[in-house]
Amino acid sequence: MSRSAEGLELSDSDNRISLNSREARKWRDLIAAELERLNVRDIERGRIRTVFSSGKDGRWILQWGDEVFVPGSVELSSSGLTEALNRPNSPLAAHIGDFLVLTEYANGGSVGLNEAEILSLRGL
Repeated sequence: MSRSAEGLELSDSDNRISLNSREARKWRDLIAAELERLNVRDIERGRIRTVFSSGKDGRWILQWGDEVFVPGSVELSSSGLTEALNRPNSPLAAHIGDFLVLTEYANGGSVGLNEAEILSLRGL
C-alpha cells in the first residue's frame, strides 16, 4: 500500500488498484455490510483485542494474529465447553488459570478467552 495522486494504491506482485475518496466510501459500505452479515464483534482486554465472527459452518476467533475456528456443531454450554471442543476437527481446549485456551491443531493458532469473551462467543 502506498499513497498515489488519486488517493491510495494497493498492489501485489501482479495487480495494482487505486482508491480515491469516492471508491473508499463504496468499499467502506461494502465492508460494513459484510462485517454485519458475519456478525463480527470485538472485545478489548487491556491491549488485547479479540474478534469473533460467525458463518454458516461455525465461529472464528481472532486474537493477536492467531485464528481459531470453532465448528458450529460444538455445543458451547458452560458445563461441557472443554469436553465438546476436544473432539476430532475441533480446537484443543484447556482451562489455564482464569482462561480457556483454544489451540487450532492444523495451523497452530491459539487464543486465550476470559469469562466475558466466552460469553460473547456463546452469543454468536
